[in-house]
Amino acid sequence: MFEQTNPGTITDFHTDSSNRFMYMFFCFKACKDGFLSSIRPVIAIDGMFLIGPHKGVLFVAVCMDGNEQIFPLGFGVGESETNEGWEWFLSRLYKAVGEVEDLVIVSDRKNSIITSVEKVFPNSFHGACVIHLQRNMLAHCGKNKALKRYFERATRVYRESQFLQLMEQLANINFKAAQYVTAVRFDRWSRAYSPRKRYNILSTNIAESMNNALKGCKELPITGVIDYIRGVLQGWFYEHRTSALKLTTQLTTAAAVAIGFKDEQAQYMWVYPITFYTFLIKDRDLDGHVDLTTKTCNCREFDVDQLPCAHALACIRLRGFSFPDYCTPYYTSAFLVATYIGEILPMGQPSEWLVYLDIASKIVRPPVGRHPPRRPRKNRIPPFGEEVTQRRCTTCHRVGHNSHTCTCPKSSTPSNGIGSTSEIGEASGLL
Repeated sequence: MFEQTNPGTITDFHTDSSNRFMYMFFCFKACKDGFLSSIRPVIAIDGMFLIGPHKGVLFVAVCMDGNEQIFPLGFGVGESETNEGWEWFLSRLYKAVGEVEDLVIVSDRKNSIITSVEKVFPNSFHGACVIHLQRNMLAHCGKNKALKRYFERATRVYRESQFLQLMEQLANINFKAAQYVTAVRFDRWSRAYSPRKRYNILSTNIAESMNNALKGCKELPITGVIDYIRGVLQGWFYEHRTSALKLTTQLTTAAAVAIGFKDEQAQYMWVYPITFYTFLIKDRDLDGHVDLTTKTCNCREFDVDQLPCAHALACIRLRGFSFPDYCTPYYTSAFLVATYIGEILPMGQPSEWLVYLDIASKIVRPPVGRHPPRRPRKNRIPPFGEEVTQRRCTTCHRVGHNSHTCTCPKSSTPSNGIGSTSEIGEASGLL
């Protein structure tokens, strides 16, 4: 029905030899058009387990718009995250979006995903999720705050020289950890060595956030899951379209904030012109060599993010040029409006559907579900290395409960040794 109520939408489903449901895929035209016209070519993919009447997994492919908001692209339902399941989902996604230039697909390092990406999107580049890699490294080599800190910095720096220095420090802390991440290949997870632009999308956090936004459908039957997603996307497109149309600036809000932060840094830099469009910039860290004609800087931040770095902003300000002219169009308000210009319409009443005879005569049987003993778990199990935020009571300032279930008398003085001053102040509203 999506194809009738939302013309141009891509849908597909597959059954086994017994006519039992196996896979289902859909990509709304509004999502497809927004991605192809106005979204950076980086897709994050992930799966979410379904615990409804028919167990399975929800496949998710999402991107990030020019205002750093999650942009949904395609969804699928299958039995499990197997090689066949991921290959089927990705092949339908490829059918929907086609060949995308300089495409990067980010996921965790499951063999089923890596194999399927290489087979279905041979011209894309597969990037590893740095958060999953970090957790695996800590599980393999032991938890260490310094190790975690140096790895996080190594994933984000732009210059190869900075990256190699951080890797040397990481090896000094734990040589086994350095060997582990080196075996994954630097280009898979580091900005400094990535052959393609990943912008600021280094993890699958946006896909996992999408899963969290859709967790209300985990217990629904498959048809309920599909309609739930449609409803969420309808609301998102309306809200983001409305806010985009209200923008009066040339850049999106997120891009303007990023530019403003870098511009503050640029105030303390010395600019030495080489030619009218090339410059040497002296700062307190590493010098920059900027070419405004090619929109590059040897710090590589300008090249990778396609937003002017602090070095470039100092040069742009010196010449009196406009900042937005040196940003990729992906960060403009015009592209943001184009991203959400499409509409996602409801399916209407089943009694009003026009169903072709060949489809109406086909009876699709439910999948063979496996129902494990005990009541199904609703919340995900945190992986090793993930820090879980504990609930803190605003009355007694202890962790593990909230003020509604607190049995302690109200007191403005926190218990000894409970939390820091800033935490207590925030919890009590004093700071």
